[in-house]
Amino acid sequence: EDPNNPSNQMEVESEADSISKKGKERAKSPVEHNTHNKVPYPKGKSQRFPSFLNKI
Repeated sequence: EDPNNPSNQMEVESEADSISKKGKERAKSPVEHNTHNKVPYPKGKSQRFPSFLNKI
């Protein structure tokens, strides 16, 4: 048995699930829509869309 294969997949999936849940919660928040057009972005958006921030 390769200990790296199943354990790594489980960690990646759980991490991706937690990130996707946070993204959905932010998308539902009306405050997120208001701050979307402003320069100071939340940490999540600045990490996900660095190229988009550079255009501003």
